Amino acid sequence: MDSTQKSKIEVRSIRNNKLVIKWVNDVELFSSTKARTNYIEAWELAPQKDGTTKTQYYGKWITDLKVTDENAKTILDAARARWKIENECFNTLKNHGYNIEHNYGHGSNHLCYNFYNLTLLSFAMHQIHQLTDRLFQEMRTCFSRLGRMWETIRSTAEMLFFSSMEILWEYVALKRDYDPPPV
Repeated sequence: MDSTQKSKIEVRSIRNNKLVIKWVNDVELFSSTKARTNYIEAWELAPQKDGTTKTQYYGKWITDLKVTDENAKTILDAARARWKIENECFNTLKNHGYNIEHNYGHGSNHLCYNFYNLTLLSFAMHQIHQLTDRLFQEMRTCFSRLGRMWETIRSTAEMLFFSSMEILWEYVALKRDYDPPPV
């Protein structure tokens, strides 16, 4: 097969739409290098009410895996899943209370980098809580938006003193009345 000749298969997507997958193996990554790669692209075509089809999704990727008729759909599904995870993660960091776009560049000696790392660390800890902590999960259901939950926790902790995060979360989840800790 000519290295510029694209192979093609048509399968059904998860939404039962027509999915067209094309690929070519062993192509030059850049004309300035000798690096070789495999290229894959896909279109999901959704039927419209008027009988036509519309491209609902288009994507393209490179991979070091050789693409074949047997593995093209699997490679495509993995690429789309990875993109979905990355997109949802970055969207949460940007729009749901972590303010990752904020410029922490005030200071010297890597202050910006340290704040960024602390934000990522807190995000990772919150992901663990969302998956494993029943109290955190109950507190989360009290809020329609994640950013609103973080704002409520922050403002509550500014006004009142709690001897533990568990007591703060119980208070925010409306499972406990405020009882000031002994002085």
